[in-house]
Amino acid sequence: MKRWILQKRQCFEKTPSAEELFGYDFERYGMTYDDGLCLGDIWQAIEEHALAYFIYTVQSSYLIANYSIRSDKQVEDLGNLPLWDTDFFARDSSLEGSRYAHILDFDMLRLGRRMLENNPNRYAYGFGVYVISEIDKERKNAPTTRELKANAKDCNQLNDLFNTCMKMSRHACVVANRVFVHIIGDLQRTGSLNADYLELGDTVELRSKGSMLPVLPFWAPFWIAELAVDFILGKHDDFYLQYRHVRADLTLFMYLVHGFAARLAGYRERVYNLYGCQRVTVRVERGTKDGDFSDCTWYRQSKKVYSRRYATDCMSAIFEAHGEMNAVGLDDLKEYASVMATEAERSAQHSHFQHDIDTAIAD
Repeated sequence: MKRWILQKRQCFEKTPSAEELFGYDFERYGMTYDDGLCLGDIWQAIEEHALAYFIYTVQSSYLIANYSIRSDKQVEDLGNLPLWDTDFFARDSSLEGSRYAHILDFDMLRLGRRMLENNPNRYAYGFGVYVISEIDKERKNAPTTRELKANAKDCNQLNDLFNTCMKMSRHACVVANRVFVHIIGDLQRTGSLNADYLELGDTVELRSKGSMLPVLPFWAPFWIAELAVDFILGKHDDFYLQYRHVRADLTLFMYLVHGFAARLAGYRERVYNLYGCQRVTVRVERGTKDGDFSDCTWYRQSKKVYSRRYATDCMSAIFEAHGEMNAVGLDDLKEYASVMATEAERSAQHSHFQHDIDTAIAD
């Protein structure tokens, strides 16, 4: 984009005319503008506008992630300025038109040694929202990388310059003093991530969460109706459980009762899914862990978060691959013979702790 703007500028400087300047009457309106801070040049404004417009009109998702995240923005284009509709609540459940996050190639984020040296994606780092799940497993901390060497030929956490790229991430795409790069990661323990990376940003810790409740403009009527629905469904569930226990057929009476209960349950479920909101308290703290933090409130809404936005078990393929090779079921695993484990049973655990205890006793 910048090269194209430069070419347009060179053509204009050779033969200055309104046609070479997108129809702009530069003789009447001038080529510079004083905004009170500095004297702006029209070509700088054109470049900033072109870059911003390019980012704005990207049809695919802005997400680049190591797991799939659904995006359901929709565009309305009449041939002029496209308008984006990002209203979560204006979507039906068909997910028609949804797009998914781009696959994150970590070589994009490495300024040093790369996993694939001639990777065609190696220079693709640019604007977007980068999301890395379980980032501590990807980057590790100092104790777990102690055996690695920075001068190794193979790519590792010490020679890939990933952290250097993150430290300079804002330089990748700045338009009109606004940074169009955002990096998000999740992990179980901040201590499992090396401090050199952790201190670059903020940590967000979930502190508490309330119940998922509908936020309706007329809450009282629904609350009264919900009490009746809960009472009816409670009676139905108790009766249906006993019915299934003693009978296997479906009578007309049970069909009608069960159908009525299903309609009530569906109504309540859709209300909670569309209007459900949960108050979550989070603590935001600098990655430097200097004790300076603030508690904030986040209102988690079902329609935004749970409408097949992502898969909670996004890393399940790791364990599914193990499962395909597994030949032992739960019933095949040995049981303890009594309340206290025997020495042979403890040995069968193949535990580091038990091994240390046995070694100490032997010594």
